[in-house]
Amino acid sequence: GDLEIGWVDGLRVQSSNAHLNVTDRPPSGPLNFDATMKHGVLTQAVLKITDESLAVRIEQQKGKHTVGVRGRSWPTPTSPAVILDTVEADGEWSDTGVRFPHVRVQTLGGQVQGDLTFRWNNPAQLESSFNFQGVDAAQVSKLFGEGNLTGTASGTGHLIMQAEELTTLAQAPVFEGEVTITDGVILNADLEKAAGLLRKVPVMGGQTPFDTAHVRFEMREGRLLVPEMDIASARLEASGQMTVEKDRQIAGDLEVGLKNLASIVGIPLVISGTLDEPRLSPSTESVVGAAVGTAILGPGLGTAVGVKAGQAVRKLREMFTGGTKSEEPAPVPQTDPDAP
Repeated sequence: GDLEIGWVDGLRVQSSNAHLNVTDRPPSGPLNFDATMKHGVLTQAVLKITDESLAVRIEQQKGKHTVGVRGRSWPTPTSPAVILDTVEADGEWSDTGVRFPHVRVQTLGGQVQGDLTFRWNNPAQLESSFNFQGVDAAQVSKLFGEGNLTGTASGTGHLIMQAEELTTLAQAPVFEGEVTITDGVILNADLEKAAGLLRKVPVMGGQTPFDTAHVRFEMREGRLLVPEMDIASARLEASGQMTVEKDRQIAGDLEVGLKNLASIVGIPLVISGTLDEPRLSPSTESVVGAAVGTAILGPGLGTAVGVKAGQAVRKLREMFTGGTKSEEPAPVPQTDPDAP
């Protein structure tokens, strides 16, 4: 871009049509920059993207430098990028960084409020704690693939980015938090069908409507860890854990309780496949237990009793082997489900 330096009751630096290059991201800009210094102290600076999607203003007030940020329809310099409909942040500038105790953002159909601290000394670091409400879970899901979730999300989050160089700051974020989603649908996965067909091949496709889903998550080095998820609807209750790898492969386990039985019976399922095409399979113990229970007591009650016996076998095995590592989908007995 163009750069001008002059003296107007102090040092003034102006730049226009500049671009900011960040690794693995298209250049941001064009940018306009205007700064004034008196006696070696910055008194005012304004940085604007020419389409007015983002503006940063720094002013000296009572010996301190205040910072104000305003934006609209601004794409974040992350991968994937998130469009921020509006941004408002006010804070203070120091020699080592800037802190915004109040940040307000409208994005993805909802509102986000929190704080943000940015330090540029070695290593560079960005840290933010925030809460959000009214976020469209479908829009969030589509950022990471075809989109397999709907509903309205609210919760809390904590984000940390750290790097030796400022240009690589956004490459390895650590993001953790909790979210509650209401009145939603899980697409490409039918939990009720998978839990009700213990002697069938793995279930793919379908959908699961739910009233509430509570998830605790952590994203680190490109992997999404979900150590806790609980799902509830009028027809079922489910809880479990899951991991999503960089290549979108998923692994985990889920215990699904069907409410259409006399009492809620937890059916252990194994999660496998990919994020866009998940596979739900019964665990080995639940298949064997259901087959034995049905043979002794008949369908219905025998299946439920057998599943409980299978769960007991699994828990005993975990006591002696340690851990609850997700297993491979169970081999499926080819028993005719309509046989007496």
